[in-house]
Amino acid sequence: MPTGLIVAGGRSTRFGETDKAVAELAGRPLVAHVARGLESSVDRLLVSCRDEQRDAIAAALSEVGVPVSFVVDDREVGPLGGICDGLAASDAEWTLVVGCDFPFVDDSVFRLLAPSTSHDAVVFRYPDGGVQPLCGRYRTEPARQESQQLLGAGDRRARRVVEQLSTRYVDVAAHSDLEGRLENINTPAALADAERRLSASKWGQHNDFRLTVGNTSMTDSVDDTDELPSTAGELAEQYPGVWEQYSGLGKACSEAGPVDDETKRLVKLALAAGSESEGAVHSHVRRALDEGVDPETLRHVAILSIPTLGFPKAMATLTWIDDIVDENA
Repeated sequence: MPTGLIVAGGRSTRFGETDKAVAELAGRPLVAHVARGLESSVDRLLVSCRDEQRDAIAAALSEVGVPVSFVVDDREVGPLGGICDGLAASDAEWTLVVGCDFPFVDDSVFRLLAPSTSHDAVVFRYPDGGVQPLCGRYRTEPARQESQQLLGAGDRRARRVVEQLSTRYVDVAAHSDLEGRLENINTPAALADAERRLSASKWGQHNDFRLTVGNTSMTDSVDDTDELPSTAGELAEQYPGVWEQYSGLGKACSEAGPVDDETKRLVKLALAAGSESEGAVHSHVRRALDEGVDPETLRHVAILSIPTLGFPKAMATLTWIDDIVDENA
């Protein structure tokens, strides 16, 4: 798996006195949103930041499900310096590089940045031809060398790394929901606007930004559509016939065999973990707790997944389970 690198050392002067990396969105620091988005796609996280930021960012990332290491960058040469230092600390063939102000990224974004055997970088390209160097996959050593050469020549522009390397471009225009995923928060006004939008949608935690019908298991009977996530609830109200058939299939599947109710719940939790859906894991944990399932039993599902899903994904699942267990403690 690649290593993840969060670039967080910028002064973010447009943010005023607040350190952008730990500014909160929906009750969670921006850098923690980014880490949660990365953790199922990497085996470890590096954070490039100034020494004065380290303690606050470490606290913000205390519950991340993969190992976190810090690379101190006090050179004041912009994001390229953080990228260069972070790449030097990465021992993986590929490194996923993300700025600390991209709170909406998740594994669906990183799947689009699939490694290329014939390129040394994979980045997103906007409709106007601009590129996003701070959300990309880089072959570690060639990118480190190019970054170091640019800095040595006095060129601090991160996009120059992309231009100099052999790069594959992923066009944002070809993916309908991608532009919103690549929104970065550069000012207090942008943060406030994002907060308002999340509050209006009633969902504020990472990966719950885009809840759909798929996050409500068809094997669960939902009598009150007000209990559903907003998109699913709207579908149920606008297309009651579709929802009735969907729910009926779920009931039929649930009654098709001898598996008892608690085991069904645990199986569905495991399936949600395997699909890497934080929203679905949250949903099944809530229902399990309501049904009297012991929290340690739910945590055991995450532990059992380690040999199959791998340590990072299992630890992400454990973190998602504890999100809801802690709410109900």
